[in-house]
Amino acid sequence: MYKIFGKFLDLALHTFLAWFLKLSIIGLIPYLIIKGDYVFAFAALIASIITIIPSILERTYKVHLPWEMDLIISLMIYLHTFCGETLYFYEKIPIWDDIIHFMGTGVVAILAFMVVYTFHFTKKLRLTLPFIFLFTFVFALAIGTIWEILEFGIDQIFAKNTQHSLENTMWDIISDFMGGLLASLIGVLYIKRSRHEERSRFTQPLRMIIKRRDER
Repeated sequence: MYKIFGKFLDLALHTFLAWFLKLSIIGLIPYLIIKGDYVFAFAALIASIITIIPSILERTYKVHLPWEMDLIISLMIYLHTFCGETLYFYEKIPIWDDIIHFMGTGVVAILAFMVVYTFHFTKKLRLTLPFIFLFTFVFALAIGTIWEILEFGIDQIFAKNTQHSLENTMWDIISDFMGGLLASLIGVLYIKRSRHEERSRFTQPLRMIIKRRDER
């Protein structure tokens, strides 16, 4: 009984924390509109939508993304939008940009790994672990590159200075490289050393979505 109550309390705490982060990001939108920063207000809107995707999946497909992933996604976006942009951590802490790129690409790599391994786990595709690693790493690095392209476009169109300098851009890409590489390696090691029950839990959300789509 104590163990069940402990698990319930732990889940409630992490759920509360995740929604606190989500609502903090959503609360930025009217503040930024009043401030006149419409570009960042739109970015905060997109970030808010991303943070509530797990809840949308839960209501639409009746599946639950592991609370760890929900919390990590919300935390990552919170660190970028609320801390980095609103509290000016990017200006106050010189390595904040590198930290966010490293962590952000790592999160993208984990999500990509979850997707491709689920297809392998459900036998929709037969893939080797080296290929899964390569796909995850390249996908994460590609998202990091697209992010830099978007920053360049914002600077050119809206006269912002998100890229700062060529050196800053290169360190961003290096951080993306390291974050994607580390997360991909961790994913492969997890699959090799984890039990079948753990891998089943890891792939359960997407397996449920695939199953429901196949039933239609």
